[in-house]
Amino acid sequence: MSVALRTVDGIVSAEVRLNSGVADVRLAPGNRLDPEQLRTVIRDHGFTPRGAEVVVRGRLEGDEGARILRVDGPDLAFHLEPTPAAEGTGRLLVVPPESRVEVRAEWPQSEPTHPDAQIRVLRVRSLRPLGPAE
Repeated sequence: MSVALRTVDGIVSAEVRLNSGVADVRLAPGNRLDPEQLRTVIRDHGFTPRGAEVVVRGRLEGDEGARILRVDGPDLAFHLEPTPAAEGTGRLLVVPPESRVEVRAEWPQSEPTHPDAQIRVLRVRSLRPLGPAE
């Protein structure tokens, strides 16, 4: 499984622990990988993909009620859904639109639906505004 994941363009390293059902996948900065490609590779090798913990950088869009993160690299957008008591998610409401941020989040196994089918949902665990050089 590790070898199969490493063949996907944009993946720097992949370590799979079959006993615990965990794959640690590191992506190259600026990669253009659609995360759904990972789930497809996992399914194609007879496994069932589960939720994932992700770290994503991008630009915030929208207002307080509907924050969207446009990801650096691939043309992907995620609806940011705050998680209760998550670190820094109060900032989700006060960080101005167009700010660059780093989000640590859960990408659910079975994604909640969003009115725009092209926008996936991330459950935010922490949010950090990025400086100009980041």
